[in-house]
Amino acid sequence: MSAFITVRSMGRADRSFSIEAFLRDRVAGGDFPGAVAVVRERGSAVVAVATGDAVVVPERIAATAETIFDLASLTKPLATALLFLLALERDYVALDQAVASVLPEFDREDKRAITFRQLLTHTSGLPRWVPLYAVAGAPSRAIGAIADLPLAYPAGSRVVYSDPNYIALGFALERIGNATLDALFESEIAGPLDLNSMGYRPDGSFLPRIAASET
Repeated sequence: MSAFITVRSMGRADRSFSIEAFLRDRVAGGDFPGAVAVVRERGSAVVAVATGDAVVVPERIAATAETIFDLASLTKPLATALLFLLALERDYVALDQAVASVLPEFDREDKRAITFRQLLTHTSGLPRWVPLYAVAGAPSRAIGAIADLPLAYPAGSRVVYSDPNYIALGFALERIGNATLDALFESEIAGPLDLNSMGYRPDGSFLPRIAASET
């Protein structure tokens, strides 16, 4: 199968670009140990490339089309934001509703007026990042730890990408849906779309297919 695609700009076919050659070159250059790319058009794969290794230590395991990668912060748009939009569509929540109406932990002077819109758009004033694994001590206490954080700037005054925004959204969705975030993702997104290899906390049967996220 050809690993070439045509790059288009302003409606014109400008040049052909070899995804396979690019990825193989970057693997050889040491940018990353392996990569998988699939481009589909009208339901059919027009490009399918797997190169390099999914795991390097303690043994080398080649990357294949079946390799599962950690999506990391892509869970923000692909899981949390989508679940929130479903809740919004079903009138379970409103964009300009106060977060404190769902998360009483936010019912304090500096956070009482923060809205779900501000969490979604990274305008809540919450800091960019905090080591919750050290600050909270346990996952169940993470939302309290987030609520305790001093705002880095006045809510609504600027856009600052912040992990705590979407972690707080995840807790809110669990309260609204009365289920864990991974269960909500499975029932509302992964299951209906038949995304059998996408989800949180994969069980041991997936281990041989999972790419290492650190070396």
